[in-house]
Amino acid sequence: MPTKAIISQHKISMEKSIEYLQSELKGVRTGRASTGLVEKLRVEYYGTPTPVNQMATLSAPDASTIVIKPFDPSSIKDIEKPSKQVT
Repeated sequence: MPTKAIISQHKISMEKSIEYLQSELKGVRTGRASTGLVEKLRVEYYGTPTPVNQMATLSAPDASTIVIKPFDPSSIKDIEKPSKQVT
Protein backbone atom coordinates (compact mmCIF):
# COMPACT_ATOMS: atom_id res chain seq x y z
CA MET A 1 0.00 0.00 0.00
CA PRO A 2 1.47 3.40 -0.94
CA THR A 3 2.44 5.82 1.82
CA LYS A 4 0.02 8.55 0.69
CA ALA A 5 -2.90 6.13 0.88
CA ILE A 6 -1.97 5.12 4.43
CA ILE A 7 -1.66 8.75 5.52
CA SER A 8 -4.98 9.79 4.00
CA GLN A 9 -6.69 6.75 5.49
CA HIS A 10 -5.57 7.60 9.03
CA LYS A 11 -5.57 11.40 8.84
CA ILE A 12 -9.07 11.81 10.35
CA SER A 13 -8.34 9.55 13.32
CA MET A 14 -5.04 11.37 13.96
CA GLU A 15 -6.82 14.75 13.92
CA LYS A 16 -9.45 13.46 16.37
CA SER A 17 -6.66 12.22 18.66
CA ILE A 18 -5.03 15.66 18.65
CA GLU A 19 -8.37 17.38 19.40
CA TYR A 20 -8.98 14.98 22.30
CA LEU A 21 -5.49 15.62 23.71
CA GLN A 22 -6.01 19.38 23.50
CA SER A 23 -9.33 19.15 25.35
CA GLU A 24 -7.77 16.97 28.06
CA LEU A 25 -4.83 19.33 28.52
CA LYS A 26 -7.28 22.12 29.38
CA GLY A 27 -8.01 20.29 32.61
CA VAL A 28 -4.39 19.91 33.69
CA ARG A 29 -3.89 21.46 37.08
CA THR A 30 -1.22 24.11 37.12
CA GLY A 31 -0.48 26.95 39.49
CA ARG A 32 -3.22 29.05 37.90
CA ALA A 33 -7.01 28.63 37.99
CA SER A 34 -8.41 27.58 34.63
CA THR A 35 -12.02 27.41 33.46
CA GLY A 36 -11.09 24.15 31.72
CA LEU A 37 -11.25 22.50 35.14
CA VAL A 38 -15.02 23.02 35.41
CA GLU A 39 -16.20 23.13 31.76
CA LYS A 40 -17.09 19.43 31.70
CA LEU A 41 -18.98 19.41 35.00
CA ARG A 42 -22.65 18.53 34.62
CA VAL A 43 -25.35 20.12 36.73
CA GLU A 44 -28.87 18.77 37.21
CA TYR A 45 -30.88 21.56 35.55
CA TYR A 46 -34.66 21.04 35.28
CA GLY A 47 -34.12 17.30 35.49
CA THR A 48 -31.45 17.13 32.78
CA PRO A 49 -27.68 16.87 33.36
CA THR A 50 -26.36 19.99 31.61
CA PRO A 51 -22.71 21.04 31.16
CA VAL A 52 -22.03 24.05 33.36
CA ASN A 53 -20.51 26.00 30.44
CA GLN A 54 -23.91 25.88 28.67
CA MET A 55 -25.79 27.38 31.59
CA ALA A 56 -23.29 29.90 32.95
CA THR A 57 -20.45 32.23 32.07
CA LEU A 58 -17.08 30.95 33.28
CA SER A 59 -14.11 33.21 33.99
CA ALA A 60 -10.84 33.21 35.91
CA PRO A 61 -10.24 36.82 37.04
CA ASP A 62 -7.10 35.97 39.00
CA ALA A 63 -4.72 33.07 39.56
CA SER A 64 -6.71 31.40 42.33
CA THR A 65 -10.37 32.09 41.50
CA ILE A 66 -12.87 30.64 39.05
CA VAL A 67 -16.11 32.62 38.72
CA ILE A 68 -19.31 30.91 37.55
CA LYS A 69 -22.18 33.30 36.73
CA PRO A 70 -25.35 31.40 35.81
CA PHE A 71 -27.68 32.84 33.18
CA ASP A 72 -30.64 31.82 35.39
CA PRO A 73 -30.04 32.99 39.00
CA SER A 74 -32.38 30.29 40.33
CA SER A 75 -29.86 27.62 39.24
CA ILE A 76 -27.18 28.77 41.72
CA LYS A 77 -28.20 26.15 44.30
CA ASP A 78 -27.99 23.40 41.66
CA ILE A 79 -24.49 24.52 40.68
CA GLU A 80 -23.33 24.69 44.30
CA LYS A 81 -24.44 21.18 45.26
CA PRO A 82 -22.27 18.26 44.13
CA SER A 83 -23.56 16.11 41.28
CA LYS A 84 -24.28 12.42 41.82
CA GLN A 85 -23.42 11.54 38.20
CA VAL A 86 -19.75 11.63 37.22
CA THR A 87 -18.94 11.71 33.50
